[in-house]
Amino acid sequence: MKFKLILAVLTAAIVLTGCGSSKETEETMLTELSQLEDGSFYVFHDGAYKPLYLNDSSFALKNFPKRTGDSYTLYYTDDYEKIPTFYSGDQLIYCTGGVLDEDFDFMRWEDMGWTLGISGLAETPSGRYSVSTTEKSLLVNNHSDASKLKDLGTSSVIIDRAGGNYIRSGNVTRGGTIRGKSGSLEKGRDYEVEAYVGTYLNTLYIKADTRCLVSMEDFTVNDYSFLRSNILEIHIPDWMKTGYYSVDGMGVFRYVDGTSYTESTDFNERNEIETDLERLSDGTYSVQVGIPGRYRITVKYTKTGTALAPKVILTGEDADLELAVTDIGRMEGECQLTQGTYMLTAGGMEERTFTYSLELLEETEEKEDLPEGEGTAEEEGPDYDEGEVLQ
Repeated sequence: MKFKLILAVLTAAIVLTGCGSSKETEETMLTELSQLEDGSFYVFHDGAYKPLYLNDSSFALKNFPKRTGDSYTLYYTDDYEKIPTFYSGDQLIYCTGGVLDEDFDFMRWEDMGWTLGISGLAETPSGRYSVSTTEKSLLVNNHSDASKLKDLGTSSVIIDRAGGNYIRSGNVTRGGTIRGKSGSLEKGRDYEVEAYVGTYLNTLYIKADTRCLVSMEDFTVNDYSFLRSNILEIHIPDWMKTGYYSVDGMGVFRYVDGTSYTESTDFNERNEIETDLERLSDGTYSVQVGIPGRYRITVKYTKTGTALAPKVILTGEDADLELAVTDIGRMEGECQLTQGTYMLTAGGMEERTFTYSLELLEETEEKEDLPEGEGTAEEEGPDYDEGEVLQ
């Protein structure tokens, strides 16, 4: 049973009618409610409804995840421009003629920049990286130039070098994509790739034509308003930071906390998520941690007639932290957490409503870029040449 910590005045199981039932062409400007697709989400910007968008991924879209995982990657090539942008003052719209599910599942996606159309690179015992290239594998984007790896006629290849650099842990992201010194590779550039089938070397030139987004955070929003016009508006949480988000696995939108963005805008700053907890018993809740690291734990609570502050303790196999009062209605604490389940015990909350958040301060074993001219400590790469290296 889910215990909702963020309260909203909502009405359950409501049936809406009036949305369209046929898809519009890409060229159609959606300005009328009758043009909206039933069961779809839109960004309403400058008088037009822009549908959330996704097309290719490292997993079957029918099995869209509700929880984060490093193996979940979205691919964009020329269709990257189809992702709608939500600016301050815009609206996130939902239209359905079915029974309304009031829990909207948001997934946050980390922008890995432009790269080769490969994800899920797996480290081998030697420290090299391999990728599945079977016909059914989605770890190679079939709509990218990297799809030529599947023409090698094998189930797996080792990617030993790209752009003159050894591919080792320092230039592979947590999602198994290849990164350069500045994060993103040069969009549209051909990179010389050394791919091994057994001991046989295959030299390919693969274009950096894919923008990869890797699953980063997940949370549920149930705050919305009916617009009395057969649609509703989902209210964006005030703590939500600029980034890429999907809703109910139906598409992605680019959220900008402001009125504009540039190439230097940080789309990956982590949210301090105010979330629901799974209630195990009176005063005890289950907390899930996905990424190992040092966290700040924050509990915000309403005041009551009692002057006594609540007592909140986070416990687990490697944690025993009592939160301290830092302000009126606010408690905080910091500690190192590993991936797994923790218990949050909250005493004195019987007459209060409260929210809880985890903020990742520093990720454990953060990967570093390779030093210039080096591969790994065991095996040196070639000297850097501006015409060859990943940059």
